[in-house]
Amino acid sequence: MLKKIFVLYVFALIIIYACACSTGPKAPPKPPKLDANQLRSLQVKEIDGDFDACFKACIFILQDEGWIIREVDKPSGLIQAKSLSNKETVKGRGWYQTWKEANATLEPWGKGITKVRLSLVKIMFDPGGSVGGKGLGKPIIVPEKTKTKIIDDPSVYQHFFARLKKEVFRRQNLNK
Repeated sequence: MLKKIFVLYVFALIIIYACACSTGPKAPPKPPKLDANQLRSLQVKEIDGDFDACFKACIFILQDEGWIIREVDKPSGLIQAKSLSNKETVKGRGWYQTWKEANATLEPWGKGITKVRLSLVKIMFDPGGSVGGKGLGKPIIVPEKTKTKIIDDPSVYQHFFARLKKEVFRRQNLNK
C-alpha cells in the first residue's frame, strides 16, 4: 500500500513539474494581412473641407510629425515625404537602416469635400552589402537587399486623419 502511495506521489510530482516547466501561454496569433479593400478603407477618407485647406493642412501635419517633404504637386494633389532614417535591429541579422515614405493624394470630391489617400511604406536596407566606391576616403557599403512593407497599422492612419480633420476645421474657421 505504501508503495502505491509513493508511486502516485512521484507521478503527481512529475505532472506538476511538467506543467510548471511548460512554455506558458502562447503568444496571440498575428492578425491576418489586410486585403486591398481593407487597406484602402484605412488609407482613404473623405474630409469635410475644400481642396486648398486640406492640401495645406496635410503638408502642415506631415511636417509636424517629422516628415521631410520631398515633392509637392498641387494640380495633381500629390504630396511625397520621407521620414528621417534610423536603425533597427532584426533578430540574428544585425542592424538595418530604415526609413518611411509617405504619399498623400488629394482630390476634390464634391462641394466642400476632399478625398484624401495616405499611403505609408517602411523601407529596410540590409547593411551586408557590397563595396560601391569611396566617400570621404572610406568605402561606401551598397546594400544588397531592400525590403519594403506597407504599414497597415490602423492606429497610424486614424491618428493622421483625426489630426487632419481638426486642422482643416481650424483653417476653415480662421478664414471666416
